Amino acid sequence: MSKKELDNLVRINRLKAEPGSRREFAGMLNSARTRLADAQNESLDPDSQFDLAYGAAHRVGAPVGKSHYRFPGPRSYAGLGYC
Repeated sequence: MSKKELDNLVRINRLKAEPGSRREFAGMLNSARTRLADAQNESLDPDSQFDLAYGAAHRVGAPVGKSHYRFPGPRSYAGLGYC
């Protein structure tokens, strides 16, 4: 989604703008690095390697979106396609 589309969702109260947390972002990056390193272990099944690499990519992308927008109320965070 573009910033304009996300800002429109904030305007109609479907998302809430929210500042990010450097500590949380650093933790997610650390987790992504660990999973990416584990994904390179050739003794693992290829499906497991893929799952680890996919999880690493998700952990890098999720805090980027989360640092700006979230659903109001008890729902999950949203941004850049991560919900």
